[in-house]
Amino acid sequence: SSDVQVTFNGQPITNFVFSALNGQVLFQASLKSGQNIFQISASNESGSASASTVINYSMPVEPPFVKITNPDESPVNTTSPNSTITAQVINVEESKDIQITHNGSKLSNFSFDASRDELDFSVLLQPGNNTIIISASNSSGNASDQTVIIYSPILKPDVTILDPSSSPKSSPRPSYQVSAQILN
Repeated sequence: SSDVQVTFNGQPITNFVFSALNGQVLFQASLKSGQNIFQISASNESGSASASTVINYSMPVEPPFVKITNPDESPVNTTSPNSTITAQVINVEESKDIQITHNGSKLSNFSFDASRDELDFSVLLQPGNNTIIISASNSSGNASDQTVIIYSPILKPDVTILDPSSSPKSSPRPSYQVSAQILN
């Protein structure tokens, strides 16, 4: 008859099955992230023996997720030349795993708080369509979200006197109809 002992990371476990018929020891263990050390020992009147094994477990990494939260719709129209963009970026640990482009040009001036899964940055808009793409990657994959901000700058008024066409203008009449065109 053998005395069998099983330890998992130095702690004895008792929920194992030992078959004296074939000498098999079976048990189920919930692995922790990192190194898991198992040791099985047996002893009888003739002596003792043990064997150990290590199982390294890495928890699976969830793929990233990106959602632009400001602006909260796309496309969005604005008359302001500056825009603050915020996004939720999940399952990314460092800012080096995030890429941002504005109309195809890479932006590197952004803030990422991994503990809150929050990214934000400001962008100087160009007149017309401004396409912002935020991409994230990790060992399990890639994700991205995009928004379009349409910037229509408010132009200063442009006033042109149409008549008289030259200044100064002499008039033989006491009344004169002046016409002008105002743009913007």
